[in-house]
Amino acid sequence: MVRTGQPWLQLATGLMLLAGFDAGQTSTRCRVSRWRGDHWQILGEGSGPGVSHLDATGGDERFRQAVRTSLRAAVQGQAQLKLDAAVIGASGIEQGTPLQPRATALLADALSLPQSAA
Repeated sequence: MVRTGQPWLQLATGLMLLAGFDAGQTSTRCRVSRWRGDHWQILGEGSGPGVSHLDATGGDERFRQAVRTSLRAAVQGQAQLKLDAAVIGASGIEQGTPLQPRATALLADALSLPQSAA
């Protein structure tokens, strides 16, 4: 998870804006939601190109492009939205592998979010 310094404070105050990504080899889906006290309100959904293995030629750039394109489609002109956090499930990236922190850094970079300390 890529998040700001105090995401739970934002969640508690109802200010959390979250982007969730499902990045496969053929396409990437994005859902943007805002926490509304006791539930998530979906603000938009979009899709973009798929990802390839990060170690493949152009893998990092394809990952960034998939995230950015699907997010743009999800927010459709709501450019003023500022994400507080993002999560992703991506093809070829497994928890606890060296690719996980690399993907976290790429996601943070693609979305201009600070990297999580955790």
